[in-house]
Amino acid sequence: MPQALETYQTALSLEMELLGPDSPTVAETLNNIAVLHDDRHDRREAIAYYERFLSIERALPGSTMEKAAEGARVRLQVLRGRR
Repeated sequence: MPQALETYQTALSLEMELLGPDSPTVAETLNNIAVLHDDRHDRREAIAYYERFLSIERALPGSTMEKAAEGARVRLQVLRGRR
């Protein structure tokens, strides 16, 4: 999984540079990174990436990421419940 995370981080940097920090593509990559951190039980990083994904998703007019956003909100509730 470290290779996947590294690949997503590289993609995120390029996407942010080329498309801007609030593009739908960046949002999708942020969500994918959040899932990887979540799978690795890296609570703090997962929360940060889910929150950033959701902030972009909420600001997008006519977003097509409703299912992903719903999943991210559920995961955030679970992760925030862990102490």
